[in-house]
Amino acid sequence: MREFAAGADWLRKGRIWVDVYNLVEVEIEPRKRNADFLVLKDRAGRSITVGVDDVQENARLWELVYNGILHSVACGVSVDEGTALDLCLPFASSMGTRFRTTVRQSG
Repeated sequence: MREFAAGADWLRKGRIWVDVYNLVEVEIEPRKRNADFLVLKDRAGRSITVGVDDVQENARLWELVYNGILHSVACGVSVDEGTALDLCLPFASSMGTRFRTTVRQSG
């Protein structure tokens, strides 16, 4: 497992961190080397890419990250429909979330 740390509103991997409650982009990049990657970008321009399995491996860590993602989506961050479905965002369509139209390719 990679070294991660998380607080009430942030996720850090090494020296890179993002504010998960102020995200402007949430995206799943499908299968690279047999793993999906979660890309998070915040309002300050910081960006982090983490393996979905790596983050979900630790339930407490994932809970902090997922709650931040839910908050950001509820506040209107644009996500593609595939990412919303992959992350099981429960209110993605009912809350008026803007879906980006993208073609997802597996590779």
